[in-house]
Amino acid sequence: MRLIESIRVEQGKAHLLAYHQERVSKSLNYLGGKTQSIDVETIVGQCLSDTTIDHDSIYKLRFEYDLLGVYNVTLTPYKQKDIRCLFLSTISSLDVYSYKWLNRSALLHPQISSTDEVLFTYQGCLTDTSYSNIVLETFSGERISPRRPLLRGLQRQYLLNQGEITLADLTLDDLLQCKCVHLINAMLPLGRLCLPPSLIAL
Repeated sequence: MRLIESIRVEQGKAHLLAYHQERVSKSLNYLGGKTQSIDVETIVGQCLSDTTIDHDSIYKLRFEYDLLGVYNVTLTPYKQKDIRCLFLSTISSLDVYSYKWLNRSALLHPQISSTDEVLFTYQGCLTDTSYSNIVLETFSGERISPRRPLLRGLQRQYLLNQGEITLADLTLDDLLQCKCVHLINAMLPLGRLCLPPSLIAL
């Protein structure tokens, strides 16, 4: 089974490489490759040295990998999704996408279009969207992320380590009463994509 890793390259620099390395190593260990290693920094360095990039643009450096190696390394301009509606959908388990698998069929939803996104809930609590962790920002300035997400994303972990967010069990009421909901992942630092509660389809 292959996994994927997507790295943000902005102002000519690849961001959060140590976090990406940690995730890749943990994923390989999960697959049973305790002696296998993939050097993320080397992959990034080779890719960037082979490509001329615009330092004013944002790129996604993406690669696939498994116990046998690395595949399909690409560097493409990144275009942020324009989200106009956020649907809620219930899931029966938190284990549907705990690693970044290439096969994302567990997160597909029939309602999703190019301008829609789905936010999954589990036992009444908010988890993740189909491609990001979430952070609710309250009117008092608190920034809170779900305690039990589907995927413990690296941008989420970075913000926790920096003390910029806290964790709690969040419900639909919390979502409807917040100032905005931030979508975060490796390509989306906090504040880059923030949606008002009015976009939630109940």
